[in-house]
Amino acid sequence: MAASSFALLPRKKTNAIFNRAGQVPAHFLKEIDMTTSNPIEKRAKRFDNLLSDYGDGDASETCLIDLLTDARHWCDRYGLDFGKYDRLAYDHYLCEIAEEDAEPS
Repeated sequence: MAASSFALLPRKKTNAIFNRAGQVPAHFLKEIDMTTSNPIEKRAKRFDNLLSDYGDGDASETCLIDLLTDARHWCDRYGLDFGKYDRLAYDHYLCEIAEEDAEPS
């Protein structure tokens, strides 16, 4: 399957919001304190919600491991290179941290 084929997968109808990270259930964003102007803080809170919804009462670390493992399985299923996207995500992370550090307090 071509690397871009994942974008063509059918999506079930859901109450969701699409953002840079992809499809995000709308309730994730409603639970986030949107008064903060720090986009990294918003993303961290959104991910915290994702982890709490992802597991069955497991520790956050266990949920994170399961989520990353499932992401690898998903990439395998659609012929995507998880390592490639992980490296790109890490590059984005470094840029975001550098931008945040460069902002005046």
